[in-house]
Amino acid sequence: MFNRNKYKKPLYKRILIYLFPYKGDSIKEIIRKFIFLISIIAIILSSIYIINYLIKHIDTTISEQNLQTLYDNKPTKEQIKNLPEGVLEQYAGLMDINPDIVGWIKIQNTKINHPVVQSKDNDFYLYKDFNKKYDDHGIPFADFRNNMSKNNASTNTILYAHNINGGRLFGDINKFRKISFYKENPLLEFNSLYENRKYKILSVFITDVDQTDPNFFNYHDFIENNSDSSFNQYIKKIKDRELYDTKVDVNSNDKLLTLSTCINEIEGSRLVLVARQIRSGESENVDTSNSTVNPNPIYPNSYYKKYGNKIPSIN
Repeated sequence: MFNRNKYKKPLYKRILIYLFPYKGDSIKEIIRKFIFLISIIAIILSSIYIINYLIKHIDTTISEQNLQTLYDNKPTKEQIKNLPEGVLEQYAGLMDINPDIVGWIKIQNTKINHPVVQSKDNDFYLYKDFNKKYDDHGIPFADFRNNMSKNNASTNTILYAHNINGGRLFGDINKFRKISFYKENPLLEFNSLYENRKYKILSVFITDVDQTDPNFFNYHDFIENNSDSSFNQYIKKIKDRELYDTKVDVNSNDKLLTLSTCINEIEGSRLVLVARQIRSGESENVDTSNSTVNPNPIYPNSYYKKYGNKIPSIN
């Protein structure tokens, strides 16, 4: 029978009766209401997460743009006056904010265009921004063991950053997994505090951090060259793992730059790009026409566990 009393209740009570279990509801109706409420809560929580993510993304984008403006624009006389001896003027505004800055990394046709910092360990900037405030994305930073001085820079400067979806931070290194992208972009810039430097990309490879892996490669521990033999052994391990052969030559007198980031689809894996500094008097031109895909690179166990014995294809 139609219950008129039910519909004489105030609107807010009718809404509550519709949403929440009410005296006299059937089991089926109670279940429906619980499912509906859980769905509403899930939508609200998801919306809050998305909104917070978008706000954080906007804030980070604005911060990055402000840092680049400081880097690109001419500093004030007062900022220049406070610069340590030998440091390029382009870092004056940035050093006022954070004296931990050690350079700027940039790769054409990518979103990699960031200041690089260095701390006393490799944990501090994992989840902090340039202003040393918490940021789960972090900022590119140099290995704390690297010597970043003007006249005694390490043989191999190692930079770390997170692999963020959308290409942010070192996310766009993923583009270099394709030889076709490398052929169009064989150079990168890492400008130190003391000089602007360009590098020729030498190799791109995949490894992991599992020291029990028989294919484990401690690429991040080669920082100073102790002998021609140790240098050549290091280069051989890179060549064994590289996704493609760039045909760029390298010798023990060269300065190397290594960019390291996570591979999101394989836990514990790393995507590594190694480049060598352009030598004094050497042309910046790179002949990429002879570059070839490595048909059998060494992958870490984590890759084989996911893909089996099939080598992941490289386009």
